[in-house]
Amino acid sequence: MQYRNIYPPGLLKELRKTLNLLWPIEDVQTARHVFNLEKKEEVDVEGGMGYLDKFDLQTYPIFGERLAKIQERLESEENRRANSFGFRIAIWGIVLTAIFGLISAITGILQVWTSLR
Repeated sequence: MQYRNIYPPGLLKELRKTLNLLWPIEDVQTARHVFNLEKKEEVDVEGGMGYLDKFDLQTYPIFGERLAKIQERLESEENRRANSFGFRIAIWGIVLTAIFGLISAITGILQVWTSLR
């Protein structure tokens, strides 16, 4: 039994919480998959999964730092996408303004030309 202390105590509990954090069982498709897995394999996947301190990274002593890095990366990706979306909207605004300005200029020229005839 010398291999008893290979993993730190509480690793499985924290692993279960981390998996629930990354792939929550609250949504219907995952809940159905978990239910089928529990039924087929005769295991209790949801047992002991706490929901109170689910999003507090301080309660993840083993995986907390990695989860914080994942969170930072996701937030930076979301910010980059939001900035990219805003930039696209601004470009489309400029293009549409130019098109409508050109139409307005052509209409004005045609009105002047028609009034002179």
